[in-house]
Amino acid sequence: MAENYKSMSKTMDSVTDTAADLASQAASQMSDVAAQAQKKVTSYLREHDTQEMLSDLRSYVKAHPTQALIGAAAFGFLAAALLRRR
Repeated sequence: MAENYKSMSKTMDSVTDTAADLASQAASQMSDVAAQAQKKVTSYLREHDTQEMLSDLRSYVKAHPTQALIGAAAFGFLAAALLRRR
């Protein structure tokens, strides 16, 4: 019986180590994705003037009205929460 507990303990340690490694890898990948997204946004902002950005936004809203509405609502809730804290 004691041998079973030792075996289970080793298995649990192994699972814990594996989960920690996977979490670390996932965090690293998310960090890489965020950095790439930041580079894309920065590049876009440098290469386009305000009129081009507004035109792109209008085109996106026309092509994806539901997503645009959801995004606008999320932005509104976020802005309200930030303003309420002040």
